[in-house]
Amino acid sequence: MILNDEKFRLTEIAQGSETSFSYIYELYFPQIRRYVIKFVKSEEQADDLCQEIFLKVWDNRENLLSVVSFKAYLFVLARNHCFNFLKHAAVERALQDEITRSVLDLKNQTEDDLQTREYLQYIETVLTQIPERSRQIFELCRDNETSYNDAAKQLGISSSAVKKHMVRTMKHLKFSIRSEFGFSVSWAFVVSYISAI
Repeated sequence: MILNDEKFRLTEIAQGSETSFSYIYELYFPQIRRYVIKFVKSEEQADDLCQEIFLKVWDNRENLLSVVSFKAYLFVLARNHCFNFLKHAAVERALQDEITRSVLDLKNQTEDDLQTREYLQYIETVLTQIPERSRQIFELCRDNETSYNDAAKQLGISSSAVKKHMVRTMKHLKFSIRSEFGFSVSWAFVVSYISAI
């Protein structure tokens, strides 16, 4: 009797009966929902997926007359829909993770760029405060990449005097950076930032 009633309802659904569709929906929804929850582990998501599954039944209602076992048909449809959902969810998660990583990388890079500009501006400020002769020698050796010997010849002083000015300037920069930013830096660090100015 139930099978005959179901067959009758499916025939009516195939012809567009919303009343028979509601009957079938109410009959099978709890079973399909329990089945879907096993896949997605979320009651809210299961409700949405069940709505989509029954919507597919309605959209393909003309094919219901050729279905031998509606219950088996419905469960296969539910399983396939869950698999597709999980596959797309995995792709979306991977995409979201990639976007998140890109945003974080960009954020870190932006912060690094801002920090670098801050360091460079500070170094420029410190350089304006050193004695004029030391600044002249420092800029000559740094900007023009002049050797100590060539700088000494141009300025008419000894090579050791040029070296003394450069060492004093570099020490002053290291001390100033440590005082301002709260960390000690290596010579290589100072040189690398100075070369970027």
